[in-house]
Amino acid sequence: TMTKASWMSKNKQRTRIVEVQLSKPLFYASKEDFDKARAYYDEGKLEESKQLWGKALEIQTKEVIDKDDIVKAEILYCLGCVASDQGYFKESMRNFESALRITIDTLGEEHEMTANKYLNIAFVFYAQEDWEQCEDFLRKALNIQLKVQPDDLHQLTGTFNSLATVLRKRGKYAESKKFHKKALASKLQLYGEDHIDVAYEYCDIGTLLDTQGKSEEADVMFAKALEIEERSEESDPMLVAFILACQAVRLCVLGEFHKAMALYQKRLAIQRDLHGEMHPATAHAYHDVAGNHYVLGMLEEAVAINAKSLKINRKILGDDHPATERAMALHRKWLEQLISSRR
Repeated sequence: TMTKASWMSKNKQRTRIVEVQLSKPLFYASKEDFDKARAYYDEGKLEESKQLWGKALEIQTKEVIDKDDIVKAEILYCLGCVASDQGYFKESMRNFESALRITIDTLGEEHEMTANKYLNIAFVFYAQEDWEQCEDFLRKALNIQLKVQPDDLHQLTGTFNSLATVLRKRGKYAESKKFHKKALASKLQLYGEDHIDVAYEYCDIGTLLDTQGKSEEADVMFAKALEIEERSEESDPMLVAFILACQAVRLCVLGEFHKAMALYQKRLAIQRDLHGEMHPATAHAYHDVAGNHYVLGMLEEAVAINAKSLKINRKILGDDHPATERAMALHRKWLEQLISSRR
């Protein structure tokens, strides 16, 4: 099935600062520092960008008495993006919610920047596996986009895809299929058949079909995605990781667990290269590798690998997150079995 990391990668709202022309001055913080923070973010230097944006927020808050300062909202938005990229979702939510409140108070509900804030909050709910809240905020964003940006396919396509994914998570397959069709049609119109975003959409449609037990149709979609990735001049590691996971799941269904192991290990290596060790995507990859070891009867290895997943989830997501609870339940179960086997 589709991993959270895949969804994040495709739908992450990269920092986008819009200088709204208001009657008051905009930037009190150093514009040079502000732009440097954006550059750091684009380069993946998250701590450096966080420090500079934090400095900008401090200056902006001190100099602007008006609580509805739109620049403050955008700085909070940027800090929320950094926190979400680092996997700190509670911190990210606080920043995004503050940014949303200021944006609505300043620009109103029906504005493209308000829609963007709803999308980012939806992303955090997705990361926390709160599908109902995620769907609600995605629909709020989409309703605004359809009113104020009806011809902006770039914006609508991402929301169509995100909503389709969450609807699948909620078991609303018919509606999920409808939004995937909208997303695919928009991507084909925007990019043509050989674009990597089209490959992602084929993967998502394949996942939907696979969830419904339509394995042969799903395989066709995954094959299309892989063909596009192989034709692409630049490899997309996240797409490769997603396809590897889909193929591994299929091999597990067929009982070919040793072959699946090799694919899960490759995917883990990609996630570690992309995100580092302490990230939910890496924890999810460890979880799948541990599960594969377990079904192969390699209980000691399964316990050790799952412990890595649990450690990451507890630190980044907290003890009350569903992913942490799953890892903890497995840890207790497998550890008990391991101790029993040694008696």
